[in-house]
Amino acid sequence: MVQLVKTSRSHREDREFESRWAHKKSNLWIQDNMKIINDSEVEGEKAIACGKLKKHFADKNLEVDVNRIDVGKETKPHYHKKMTEIYLIVSGNGLMKIKNRETGKPESKKVCPLSSILIPPNHTHQLTNTGKEALVHYVICSPPWREDDELFDEF
Repeated sequence: MVQLVKTSRSHREDREFESRWAHKKSNLWIQDNMKIINDSEVEGEKAIACGKLKKHFADKNLEVDVNRIDVGKETKPHYHKKMTEIYLIVSGNGLMKIKNRETGKPESKKVCPLSSILIPPNHTHQLTNTGKEALVHYVICSPPWREDDELFDEF
């Protein structure tokens, strides 16, 4: 639970500050447009070409998802025409392949917890779980994912 701490604000400022906070669930707090969500509260995991996805946030500019790739599995090689993605590895180990579609040059690199991966538009990418546990990572997309922006490719 969030505790409000007394400051040197006036009584009116304190009331305005407190009124902006709304408690929806035990661990979802909204202050103006700020949101905090625990993954356990996100309903439904959707099987997609890139693993098993849970959508946390989405607006017109940004989307944040959590993706899980089971042991021995990999995403389908694909790219996006307009979308930039950032992967932040939370747990597990894997191999990230990225290919610039203009040069055709592929690169591979091992990833582990706390690895971050920037995937620009028009770069084919594939993430393979090479570890002994699920590979879990945040997917941050801008603009948000659209079906007509995702195209499948090969390495």
